Amino acid sequence: MTLRAGIAAALALGLAACFYSEEPLIERREADRVYMSGHYTHAPYDPETGAQWDTPTWVGRILYRGRRYDSPQENFPHRRARLHRLGGDVFIAEVPTPEGDRWMYGVVFRYPRQRAATYHIADCHALNEAARAGHGVTLDEEGFCRIENFEQLQAVMRAYLEEHAGEDLRIDGIYRRER
Repeated sequence: MTLRAGIAAALALGLAACFYSEEPLIERREADRVYMSGHYTHAPYDPETGAQWDTPTWVGRILYRGRRYDSPQENFPHRRARLHRLGGDVFIAEVPTPEGDRWMYGVVFRYPRQRAATYHIADCHALNEAARAGHGVTLDEEGFCRIENFEQLQAVMRAYLEEHAGEDLRIDGIYRRER
């Protein structure tokens, strides 16, 4: 699979049944620095087998600027990402869609000893209907769940993780710090 196809596959995963907002909800003051600027590799996981791809789909320098993650290299899959700590080494990730008209949300798990972070694109279908209703989110006709504010985002992501506690959440990709 080519780099371009790999990135397209990773982005397609990210757009399926996600939690989203029309505006960024993690403000600068709520953003947390999860990993240091440096040289990283990125590899998605195969959605069918759950196995990490053998070859990275992106390699480059990631910089932390303006409380967002970015890269001078082309095709950085999570340009302008901002993270907020939920607790321990678990974070909410906020990433703009490629079109820039929405912000998607997922979960990042940091592994400091391995100098790595994995991410899971939270699926609003996977949060039970009662929990969605209890937090004021509904599944729209496209299969997405719109989040209105930062407090709601935190509550929904906590409920999502609590509902799936003890399960092996699907990992959608990994970043490894090389230097």
